[in-house]
Amino acid sequence: MPKKNWKKNDRFLDFLVTKSMPIDELQLELIELTHEPTGAEIIHLKTEDPENLFCISFKTIPDTSNGVAHILEHTVLCGSKKYPIKDPFFSMTRRSLNTFMNAFTGSDFTCYPAATQVKKDFYNLFDVYLDAVFYPEIKNLSFLQEGIRLEFKEPENPNSPLEYKGIVFNEMKGVLASPAARLHESMMAALFDELTYGINSGGDPAVIPSLSHKELVAFHKKFYHPSRSLFFFYGNLPLEEHLKFLKERVLDKTKRLAPLPPLKKQTRFKKPKYLKTSFPLAKEESDEKQTYISMGWVTESIENQEKLLAIALLLLMIMDNDASPLKMALLKSGLIAQASIYMDSDISEAPIVLTLQGCEAKNLTKIRKLVFDTLKKISKEGIDKELIENAFHQLEFHRSEITGDQYPFGLSLFMRCSLVKQHGANPETSLQIHSMIDALRKSYDENPRFFEDLLEKYLIKNPHHVEICMTPDKELADKEKTEEEKKLELIKAKLQPKEVKAILQNSIKLKKLQDSEESKNVDCLPKLTLKDVPKKMQDFLLQEDKSFKAPLYTHSCFTNHIVYADVIYPLPKLTEEELFPLKVLAYLIPQLGFKGKSYTETLKEIQANTGGISVNLSLNTQADDFNDLSPVLSFSGKSLYRKADAFFKLLGEMIASSDFEDTARIKEALTKHWTSLKSRFNSMAMRYATNLAISPFSTSSKIQNSWNGLEYYKQLKDLMENEDDKKLNQFIMKLKELRKSILSNKPDILIGADAEFIKKLKQFPFFKEIGGKVSKRSVTKLTLAKPHNKAFPIASPVAFIAKAIKTIPYTHEDAPYLAIASSLFDNVHLHQKIREEGGAYGGGSSCYPLSGHFVFTSYRDPHIANTLKAFEEAVELIRKGKFSARDLEEAKLENIQSLDAPISPGSRSDVAYGFLKEGRTYELRKRFRDSILKATKKDVIKAIENHIVKNLKEASIVVFAGDELIEMENTALKTDGKKPLEKMTF
Repeated sequence: MPKKNWKKNDRFLDFLVTKSMPIDELQLELIELTHEPTGAEIIHLKTEDPENLFCISFKTIPDTSNGVAHILEHTVLCGSKKYPIKDPFFSMTRRSLNTFMNAFTGSDFTCYPAATQVKKDFYNLFDVYLDAVFYPEIKNLSFLQEGIRLEFKEPENPNSPLEYKGIVFNEMKGVLASPAARLHESMMAALFDELTYGINSGGDPAVIPSLSHKELVAFHKKFYHPSRSLFFFYGNLPLEEHLKFLKERVLDKTKRLAPLPPLKKQTRFKKPKYLKTSFPLAKEESDEKQTYISMGWVTESIENQEKLLAIALLLLMIMDNDASPLKMALLKSGLIAQASIYMDSDISEAPIVLTLQGCEAKNLTKIRKLVFDTLKKISKEGIDKELIENAFHQLEFHRSEITGDQYPFGLSLFMRCSLVKQHGANPETSLQIHSMIDALRKSYDENPRFFEDLLEKYLIKNPHHVEICMTPDKELADKEKTEEEKKLELIKAKLQPKEVKAILQNSIKLKKLQDSEESKNVDCLPKLTLKDVPKKMQDFLLQEDKSFKAPLYTHSCFTNHIVYADVIYPLPKLTEEELFPLKVLAYLIPQLGFKGKSYTETLKEIQANTGGISVNLSLNTQADDFNDLSPVLSFSGKSLYRKADAFFKLLGEMIASSDFEDTARIKEALTKHWTSLKSRFNSMAMRYATNLAISPFSTSSKIQNSWNGLEYYKQLKDLMENEDDKKLNQFIMKLKELRKSILSNKPDILIGADAEFIKKLKQFPFFKEIGGKVSKRSVTKLTLAKPHNKAFPIASPVAFIAKAIKTIPYTHEDAPYLAIASSLFDNVHLHQKIREEGGAYGGGSSCYPLSGHFVFTSYRDPHIANTLKAFEEAVELIRKGKFSARDLEEAKLENIQSLDAPISPGSRSDVAYGFLKEGRTYELRKRFRDSILKATKKDVIKAIENHIVKNLKEASIVVFAGDELIEMENTALKTDGKKPLEKMTF
């Protein structure tokens, strides 16, 4: 029988309980243990959550930017002692019902998390992960594939040019195409010139080639030892079983090593550093106001969690929103367009970094003076008590919220508490937020200048300060490419015959490994079968109440004392001309004042009483017709129960009276928005490519591109870069007209909270006041473009590729089979061809039955022509039935993973409402799920032939990549008899 209670100093097997305590605010129990023979450390967060998660974590301290920690993270997952196959990690993703599987390389740690709702699956995954990290093969060929290798452009022709290849190498090229990533690496290098944080743990493409296989093996031996590891568990499975499993699989087989020494402290600067650098900009782009200015400071040790929490509160006070004093002064100056600040409290000494965008280098001195003058003014005049209280509230809210839609909630708690423990601090300090807040309130009560003193110490008078001015350079991408080519030419010129032979042989061996069939060997891996799939499908019930002026829908569940609310207005028939202003309207409303108050006043009230209010657009594409929509505009917000009165009042005021007369504020908000979109363009390239590729195929897809794709980017660019007050005023008039027409309709109200709170809704005036006229539903019909065959040059050495095909709606009997086909394309062919052989960071295919399209994608890809060819090969292979019964079963499991994925408490009401408005009844969803489970090989092949093969000639292709890569790949396409991509600008 499992123990019900764990107490300090209890012993179980060889484990000693060193701490056991409740964390009431998160409804869990924290248990810490040490395995006495080895010194391995364990954290268990015992809770009733059925989504159980484990995470194996190591301190990893690289001393150069050769990417050793990152490449090792990839390589250990390429075969182990018990599972000696080439790809156990990706094989397990489709042999389980995992809700999450991944691995992460941080600046000073590497971790391996996985989560599932099935007990058998939990231990299957845990076994594979344990063997991978502690008993990996770390084969040289795996290192060459995942990390870095030399290869001739024509692999069998030593007279062809020499190239660098490798998945991590290409990944990091893609990462550093982003200005934000470059700026971050430059700042960390300057702030931490003595510590590991000053190097790029992911790997700098200019340094990665220096890494050897021998160094990789040595790094594993030093850092990946049970004595130097932390095992984290979260969920409702018994801890005893975890410990027995861990002891038998690993801990009984190892001897104790001395712990790693703690990181030394960074020597503090006696005076600030002022640096200049640059980032690549596409030749087609304007360099006006594209300069970044960043200011960084090093503050406190991670061991001082209370002080770091105090600094986090201080940053909320001065920079949380556009009404915060430092951010407001910066935006109002006209010297910058966007400002953000963050503190990294996960590393041994926390840095604060302020980043300013939309600057001009000539204004550097003015901007520096503005920042410090404003900080001094805040300190001298004192921080408004209202700002202090608002910051306390924001911290309480966000530490109380149960998240988990993108990552399991257990993983977010791992990040909060385990990294703290690995640096020698107490993990509960990052979980017990209420007691920490109480302690800080006491410090503030005893010293009314508590936060001003922090401001003086850590920002104004802190000599450990770095300022970086990063300017755009249209020649930098070419320069870096030329430098790499020259380096390779020198290497090739010095190659000895035996070295040439080794490169040729490695290419052959690697190709042989990548082409090898593992249909028999892969069965050494544990797996679930279709019999393990839960029979019951999850469902979130909505209750409807028609006793108010507007229909009220509620979903009850435990939300940790937070209410989630949506006020949802149906949109009229949409025209082409209205799509862009509708999206801008949704962005602007939360940025403005309302009910006669300025935007600064309303932002402060929102900060004081809510976890945020946003305005969103949704299409609610009908399950039986992807050209039939029920589009809506939603006001969405959340608050603590104790703030609900003020929250609902604010929500009602925002709906009734947003201030569209404040032209100056509108212009400021749009400038900020445009600057942010420009700066994130490269990191959004995959989304832009996909949305543009699907846009010719349905009304819903066209609107998605108009709201979230390149079309929106281009229209915002036209509005913001062609300054014309008359044009802007006319645009604002259009926004006001749209707002009025939409908000005169009767909305639906949607609430997610626990049952007791829902019973109290009638006491809030909001629900009695809000209403409107009933609007008639009308169908939006738009003119669709012809399929694309386009390439857009950007400042990136790698490509982002999307190929889309029109298919069938959700209710079509073949729709589930296309979802299975997507997994088969990926598992049987695309993963090998695009990632393993091609060196792309990722790629595959996705089926979107609601919007009626199918998309092949590849990102951070050094190839285009070969990847497009791989897409076609995948279709042909599966169409011909070249997949096994095991492949089919794994594809089914993979689809059930996504259908049965857990939904966080705050999102359950939204999911249920979406199902209702899309016409995706429980019966329809069950039929879709059952069809996946019962699908035959014949079903899948027939669906591919009828809905993919027949539509391939009308496919749409969109690529974003560097200009030179596009030219080179267009030549390859012509050689293959394919139509080249039409080069475009945006």
